[in-house]
Amino acid sequence: MVPRTHTECWKYEKGGWWDIIDNWHKIGVFSFTRQTFPGLPLLPDDWDTRGFDLWSLGMYASWNKKIVFVDGCLSAKYPDMADAYGVFSLQGQGSLDQIYIGWRIKVLTTTPGSIFDPLLFSTDGVKLFWERMGYGDSIYDALYYTYLYGGGGIAEALWGLNRVPDIGASGTDDNIIVYGNGLITQMKLDP
Repeated sequence: MVPRTHTECWKYEKGGWWDIIDNWHKIGVFSFTRQTFPGLPLLPDDWDTRGFDLWSLGMYASWNKKIVFVDGCLSAKYPDMADAYGVFSLQGQGSLDQIYIGWRIKVLTTTPGSIFDPLLFSTDGVKLFWERMGYGDSIYDALYYTYLYGGGGIAEALWGLNRVPDIGASGTDDNIIVYGNGLITQMKLDP
C-alpha cells in the first residue's frame, strides 16, 4: 500500500443503444504531478505521470476554489493534494478563501494507546463538521464544535490523544490538517 491519497478520475463512455453495459475507464488521478516533495512515494501503476491537477485542467487561476475536505486516509500527510486542488495557486494574490482539510493518519487503524477506532468516530466527526458548516458556522467554528460537542471518541479521532484542536499549529498531535492561506475564522458556505 502506498501511503498517499489520490482522487481517481474516470471517464464514462456509452457505445450506443446496443451497449447494455456502461463503460467506465480510469483515465488518471487527481494529484500534483509536476513536483516532488521530499519523501513523497510514487503512486502505483505510474499514475503520477498520467495525473491531473488544476494546472493541467486550466483552472489554476480560478477564484472558485473554496473548501476542500478529502476524507481519506493520509489525504494531508503530504501537501501534494492541496497543491492539486489549487489551494496555493493564487498565493500572494488575495487567495484567502482557499482551504484544504485532510487526514495525516490511516483512518482505518486504531490510534495508538486508544480504545477507540478512529474510523467509527472520524466519519461522525466529518458529518458533524459539515452539519455545522450548513448551519452557517465558519470553518474554525465548525471544527471547534467537533471538539466541544463531538464527544471523546470524535475529539480523539480528529484532534489526537490530547483531544485538543491545534488548528494551523505545527508539531501537534492533530489528525486533521488544514492547508492554505484562508481565513478559517470567516469562511462559510454560501446560503
